[in-house]
Amino acid sequence: GPDQNYVGDIAILVTTKTFTISQRVQPVCVDWGSNSVNELSNLSSSSYGYVTGWGFTSENANPSEELKELRVPLITYDQCSQNLPEDYEIYLTYDKFCAGYLDKGVGICKGDTGSGLVLKHKDRYYITGIVSLSPGTPTGGCDSQQYGLYTSVDKYKEEFILDKVSRFKPEGTGMDR
Repeated sequence: GPDQNYVGDIAILVTTKTFTISQRVQPVCVDWGSNSVNELSNLSSSSYGYVTGWGFTSENANPSEELKELRVPLITYDQCSQNLPEDYEIYLTYDKFCAGYLDKGVGICKGDTGSGLVLKHKDRYYITGIVSLSPGTPTGGCDSQQYGLYTSVDKYKEEFILDKVSRFKPEGTGMDR
């Protein structure tokens, strides 16, 4: 949380039931290092990801009733730190990166936290970030004129994700490295 600057803002949900894959429910891949997604996610100015969520669509609105998708550019650390509001610089920790737009009026908002940011590579989607937080307005709303901060999945895939997932790997699913 905010007391820890949102370091480690990541979780894994383990269920006892299986999901039925459909047009609305799709798996996302984790890049274990063999698919060149790491090269794509080196946050070059030409890298774009997709974030989806049920969050608020304007400051005084209710959460969205339909899943929204936004294509966002990945932002370099230097560009992000130069443009983040001063009171949000403390949240740009070693495990965060920025994505989104400045002054475009679109971005992540309340209700989107925990959503994934994915990169598409060779017709597959790879989880790259988890929505962590974004700057707010003086009235407590979302500032859609600012970058959003995302927890980097890459920073946690070996010591956290692989460790947790390997404990619950269902038999016969083909889940392997």
